[in-house]
Amino acid sequence: MHPLLLLGLLVVTSLGATAQPSCDNAVEDGPTRLASTLYETFAGDWVPSSTWTYHYDDQRRLDSVTYETLSNGSTTTTTYTYDDQNRQHTSETVSSNSPHVNFTIRRYEADGTLEERFNWRMQSREWDDLVDRRVRGRDGACNLQYYRQELRDEGDTTWRPSIRTEYDYVDGRVVERRDFGNDSFGGNPDEPTSRTRYAYDGEVQTGYDSEVWDPAASAYVPSSRTTYTYDGGRLIDTAYERWQSGAYVLQWTQPRTYTPDGDLETATRLSETGGTDVRWTYTYEGNAVAAEPEVAGPGRLAVAGANPATGALRVAVSGPAASATLAAYDVLGRRVALLHTGALPAGRRDLSFGAGLPPGTYVVRLTGD
Repeated sequence: MHPLLLLGLLVVTSLGATAQPSCDNAVEDGPTRLASTLYETFAGDWVPSSTWTYHYDDQRRLDSVTYETLSNGSTTTTTYTYDDQNRQHTSETVSSNSPHVNFTIRRYEADGTLEERFNWRMQSREWDDLVDRRVRGRDGACNLQYYRQELRDEGDTTWRPSIRTEYDYVDGRVVERRDFGNDSFGGNPDEPTSRTRYAYDGEVQTGYDSEVWDPAASAYVPSSRTTYTYDGGRLIDTAYERWQSGAYVLQWTQPRTYTPDGDLETATRLSETGGTDVRWTYTYEGNAVAAEPEVAGPGRLAVAGANPATGALRVAVSGPAASATLAAYDVLGRRVALLHTGALPAGRRDLSFGAGLPPGTYVVRLTGD
């Protein structure tokens, strides 16, 4: 499983020239970045198992990620390139113990649609020759509306639907995800498979319930439940329960510890069913952005709480502005959250984002006029 890390980064774009909301996935700069992650398993003592190492180019963009299995020294490295608009363009994954290479090309549409095409065996690196594609469509606020995967045979021009996902939003937050298609290789894209419903307390995500489709009953039935626990806005524990014999049964918890500076130091998964305990330990490069308790003047954006933070990052924005867009991006430049769009009234407004997002480094950007 990928490290459970959330770092909040702040990049300020002053309100000046008109800037239209976009979903162009441009990569934003930031002063703090994840350097490495250590994964360990417990067998009487903590035993190192694998590592992730993150490399950056001279523009502070993610250049490559190397995953190493410590028991045999095998590695898997993914290398990225970017287009002239600073968006991720290609990625290539090479494994030391496999002849296969996964090469992916990405294309971005003006309406926010992202299409990726890739091929594991790499007979060709030409866009029109790649045999697997994934398409992500977004609405006018850049919220992800659907995802679909399609396949085709080599030399064929017809795409064959495989799997798809749909999303529902309320007030800019995803509240439900529905998955269709019984597998990744020719499944019926109209056959329901699962559904996830997300719960919130104000702007903080408190967990989600997962259900699977029962064809015999033609209905969704409970599968699992994940619950988040916070302390002062900081995520301190996660509990995962599985539906068994008509009730939820706790499978594992995942408490987190922090450094004196507030950085996430470890995330430890403790099995409640006799399984193996595992732990992730994180190291960083660079300095965290200092918190700014006050925001002076219109068109300003500042961190309003701990940074780095886990669970939720608080930012403060001040108006007035006739039109403003406040959004968050991941380290690859993909837009992951829309915090505000439209007129920005005078005065300070505090907002939170990040709860429930995948682990990673994020940038918050304010644009408008």
